Amino acid sequence: MGNLNRITAVVVLYHPQADFINNIISYADFTHSIIVVDNSEISSPDLSSLINKYGEKFHLLKPGKNMGVAWALNEGTKRAIETGADWILSMDQDSYFDKTEIKNYIEKIPEFEIGNIGIAGPNHEGILVAAPDQMPEKDSVITSGCLFNKKVFELTSGFDEKLFIDEVDHEFCFHAKSLGVKIVQCMDIQLSHQLGEMKWVKIPYKAKSHRTFHSPKRLYFMVRNVIYLSKKYKFQFPDAIRIQRKDLLIRIKNHLLFGNKRLQFLQMVIKGIIDGYTRRMGNPF
Repeated sequence: MGNLNRITAVVVLYHPQADFINNIISYADFTHSIIVVDNSEISSPDLSSLINKYGEKFHLLKPGKNMGVAWALNEGTKRAIETGADWILSMDQDSYFDKTEIKNYIEKIPEFEIGNIGIAGPNHEGILVAAPDQMPEKDSVITSGCLFNKKVFELTSGFDEKLFIDEVDHEFCFHAKSLGVKIVQCMDIQLSHQLGEMKWVKIPYKAKSHRTFHSPKRLYFMVRNVIYLSKKYKFQFPDAIRIQRKDLLIRIKNHLLFGNKRLQFLQMVIKGIIDGYTRRMGNPF
């Protein structure tokens, strides 16, 4: 595990649930340092347990308000590079690795370097592939569980803070790939990841099924930022953009048909469309 001295975890928090401490612990021992950027107005008192456990290995950045995911990733990554990191493991508060998974993931770093791979992501679909060495090239991977080289961050100048939250990962990857960076997904490495709140919904004449729901404001950012990315990258990455738009339409449909705040969701969708096409970015709330 000689790679540990070169890896720093950057974790973004915002009003985390109580289990976030265990999530961070799941990969902390496999990194040289941990940088937590807490966008909460008031930091969780549970963070003190991490400070006591990891001492100088643990660094906490507290802006005192929600500065957005992109800002947090940028500030955390800058601090990681200042402390000597060559690779950054970006994580969100709801994700964790089993010990075997993160160990195997870190051990792939020499392979990434030999193959000129600048960004790698784990499998977060819940289904592991049979071939343990399968690393297909991708246009993008999600932020949580992503390993990226500091040279990629320096090449791209970091994450686009105009997005605030949502699609930050895809924009970073699209930008990097447009500059020649190789991106892969490690299909044999499993990340436990949750996006939004899962609920059972009853569909007429069909069995109940799971749907993912978000707050109205979160849906606004999804709509606006997918439109922003579509306008910016539709010719370079048409297939990826098509998938993004299809996924967005499914999310909109689920919220408008099965959500509890349908009028608010509709208002936020309309606002997101208008702001996306007029490029009103940042945090309007």
